[in-house]
Amino acid sequence: MGLPWISPGCRRKNALVTRGGPSTFRRWSVRATFVARVCLRNPIAKAVASMHAQGVSAVAPRQATVVTYKKRGPASCSPCRRGTTVVEFAIVAPLLLLLIFGMIEFGRAVMVQQLLTNASREGARRGILEQTTAEEAETVVADYLAGSSVTGATVTVSPVSLDQVGFGDPVTVTVSVPYDQVSWLPAPWFLKETNLTAQSTMRAERPE
Repeated sequence: MGLPWISPGCRRKNALVTRGGPSTFRRWSVRATFVARVCLRNPIAKAVASMHAQGVSAVAPRQATVVTYKKRGPASCSPCRRGTTVVEFAIVAPLLLLLIFGMIEFGRAVMVQQLLTNASREGARRGILEQTTAEEAETVVADYLAGSSVTGATVTVSPVSLDQVGFGDPVTVTVSVPYDQVSWLPAPWFLKETNLTAQSTMRAERPE
C-alpha cells in the first residue's frame, strides 16, 4: 500500500488529503476520519500513515478525500464573556447621548443666533428711513421672527425717538431671546440659562 501524502492545500493548514493504494482498488474504504491541522512533521500525520499501512483505509488512485477543519467562531465564546456587550453599551450609551443632544442644542443655538441677526438688520434698515418710528422698526423685527417660528424675543431700538435722528446718526436695533424659549429639547442641558442676543447699527438716511 502506498503511504498518505499531503497535498499543497496542507500549506494552508486546513485540509488532510489521503491518497494511495494499489491500482486494484475501485471503491472507497474509509474506516476512520480525523479532523486536524496537518503538516509534514505533524505527529498526527504519522499516526494516519501507520493506520494506512495496517489497511485501515484505502483509496483508489487519482482520487482524494479532503477533510476540512472548521475553526470556531465568536459564537462559541466562553460563558464567562456573556453579557459583555450589555456592559459595553451601558458605558458608551451616556457619552453617545451627550454627543447627540449637544449637537442638537448647539446647532439650534447657531440657527437662532443667525435669525436674530437677520431680524435686527431688517429692523435697523427700517429705522434709518425717513418718517419711521421705533414702533414700526420693532414690528418689522417681530414679523420676521414670527415667520421663523421664534417667539418670546425682546426688541430694543436706540434712540427711542427716531424723530430726533439726523442724517448720518446711528440707529441701533437689539434683539434678544432666552434659549429656553427656542430650544427643540424640553429641558436643555448645556444652554438652559443662555440668552441669545444680536445687534445691528446703521446710519440714518434722513435729510439734514
